[in-house]
Amino acid sequence: MAENQRFSLRIPWATLLKIIAAVALVAVLVRIWYILTLIVIAIIVAVGLYPAVLWLERRRWSRSAAASVVVLTLLGLIVAFLAITWSSIMARRRTSCSISSGPSANSPRSCRSRSRKRCSG
Repeated sequence: MAENQRFSLRIPWATLLKIIAAVALVAVLVRIWYILTLIVIAIIVAVGLYPAVLWLERRRWSRSAAASVVVLTLLGLIVAFLAITWSSIMARRRTSCSISSGPSANSPRSCRSRSRKRCSG
């Protein structure tokens, strides 16, 4: 009796369309993930800088001038930070490169001539 029974699976068209839509949505999100990440970072930075802009607005600065000054100040701080720490970052890179390249390659020139994978350390 069990041999004559057949298993039948019926899937409505609405369910199939929902599955296709979900797959399409995931495909689109994968392609624009980088842009969405940039937008989220921009929103976080804007929310973080808003109190400084508001403070300058209360001191009779125009909103565009206040925003420009705050953004340029932030960029200046980032550049200053990189300028101050750049020498230690490069010294660390040279140290790790000479360690990974062996004791005979202490000069930066010999380190640069080796493969970048080994010297990026």
